[in-house]
Amino acid sequence: MKFAFLTLLLGFMVSGCSTTDSHVQWYQGPQKSADKVAILHIQRDFAEVHLTVDSIDGALLNKGKSYVLNTTKEVELLPGHHDFMVAYSDSNNERSISDAKIGLDAYPGKVYSMYGARADVGFAMALRLALIGGRSTWILWIVDDSTGKVVAGQSRNPRYHWYEY
Repeated sequence: MKFAFLTLLLGFMVSGCSTTDSHVQWYQGPQKSADKVAILHIQRDFAEVHLTVDSIDGALLNKGKSYVLNTTKEVELLPGHHDFMVAYSDSNNERSISDAKIGLDAYPGKVYSMYGARADVGFAMALRLALIGGRSTWILWIVDDSTGKVVAGQSRNPRYHWYEY
């Protein structure tokens, strides 16, 4: 019995359950200077909203390995258009049932931030969801950090109403 346990433990250690890097360089070759790439910060608030970028331009961040936990908080991109597939979860234990797609035209030297929030469904629907549950929707947007302007998606303003907490 002891031998079986040790063999199983060794198997888990060798299989290398792992995570994605917190900073991902999304291009081949050596790292480029900040004025030649764009940086995308991903909202990963432990107590609030947690976004997970599952793929960029159709390629999976975890390289198709289901045992790799995605912990990416920042992506370094070459200039140009990039499509992201993003999952949502929040502190209310709400999770997206499918990924949302959002595109970004990235410019060199720019820093962007990706945000997500529950969609504003109004008081009556929020009350229904709180009392009897059901599906909720969420929105996704990207902001140019230097200007504060939304460059992709549509932001939610105000973020939440009093009855949504």
